[in-house]
Amino acid sequence: MKKLGILLVASILVLSMLLTGCFADKQKPAADEGTTGASAETQAETEAPKEKTTLSMLVYEEHYKYVTDKDSIAEAYAKVAPHVTIEPQQVKDSGQLEQILKIRNSAEELPDIMVLKPFMLTQFADSLAALNDTNAAKENKFANGYAVEGKVVGIPENAVNEYIYYRKSIFEEYNLEIPTTWDEFINAAVTIKNGGKYIPIGLGAKDAWADYPYNEFMPLVEAKNGALWNAMAAMDEPFSPGEPFYEAYKKIQKLYDAKVFGDDPLGISFDQIKVKFYAKEVGMMAAGQWFLPGCSEDIDDVNDLGVFLLPVRNTKDEPFYASVMADAFYATPDNGPDVEEAKAFIDWYFTSDYYFNYLTDQKLGSTVEAVKIDLPLYNEALGRQPLEYVLYDGGNKDFNDIANAIGFDVKRMGQEMLAGEDFEKMMSDHNKKWKEARQSLGLSK
Repeated sequence: MKKLGILLVASILVLSMLLTGCFADKQKPAADEGTTGASAETQAETEAPKEKTTLSMLVYEEHYKYVTDKDSIAEAYAKVAPHVTIEPQQVKDSGQLEQILKIRNSAEELPDIMVLKPFMLTQFADSLAALNDTNAAKENKFANGYAVEGKVVGIPENAVNEYIYYRKSIFEEYNLEIPTTWDEFINAAVTIKNGGKYIPIGLGAKDAWADYPYNEFMPLVEAKNGALWNAMAAMDEPFSPGEPFYEAYKKIQKLYDAKVFGDDPLGISFDQIKVKFYAKEVGMMAAGQWFLPGCSEDIDDVNDLGVFLLPVRNTKDEPFYASVMADAFYATPDNGPDVEEAKAFIDWYFTSDYYFNYLTDQKLGSTVEAVKIDLPLYNEALGRQPLEYVLYDGGNKDFNDIANAIGFDVKRMGQEMLAGEDFEKMMSDHNKKWKEARQSLGLSK
């Protein structure tokens, strides 16, 4: 049985297809929700009664509505495990989730099921149960890649690329082709700016997180290394000229200096600029695959919507590197009274109709080998050129210790760059603070 406490819940996305633990290959969910062989009801009759228990589950605000409006996950899971009650609750966003988990972790009262962001895996690894032995981990394409010292502490639900969403009609109006290099991207934005009719690129930097496709992901693509944060943690001065972080930020600064984000990018929120994009007042926006469902519902003409990958490379002769990130990691605490029940739920979820339907509805990529999601708009973008993928790593313990010590925040750095902060001074200051933090933490040789 469970205590509830302040539950509020990470990015849990749900909906289910009741298979019996085997990850059958599928492109659409089965017609019924029975188990293979005996029905869930028959199995329940033949098995010895189990002690009733309640599993608390932290879910993001945007997913909570999806779960409760579209069929109850508790009802679906009760058909397979009638002794278990699932009680999802919500948090607003990943920032609130992190703060709540810190508080509850200190009290040793983490929720039974959590959906974590990649950077949280290392942060809470010592308190999370190993999931290496679950079917969900064994059939997942990315779980082992995010293991912490060999321990799989979270099973990623979806895989996403970062894209530039653009209005086809605006590109046609200015005779623009899809950019394939960084300078072509900036030039396309400047061309739209010079036309005087549209905001070239929407950003909404009043919300610090909104610049993440540039300030968070570009250094990793520039480095061709998804574990760049870990490499930086082993360096005293990773912000120096010639280093991937510096070179990526020099490109970002060139984009920001072009003034292609409207008159006041720091004075408008992401939601506000998004509405302008929907109304065809904005030519382009950078965002992940999570952005498409809202576009499909609210944009004036969905056929006018196109996507392309952010072109970080310098020339067309270079390989095209693109970031990919696994996200929404299902985890359970190692000290919970119902660890095995939580693992059973996680195994069920990744074979369920809920999993397939959620990814299809939200236009997200599957992390399960056997589950295929049809995403034609993205497939077109991915098929334009050969790609080299960079798998985003949230950073190891050394990186997170340094980052916490100096308040390292790439998204805030983006805001400061937009506000006119001196670029070279910013890089020099970060080198100084980084080196001092490594020394104080005993990480310098």
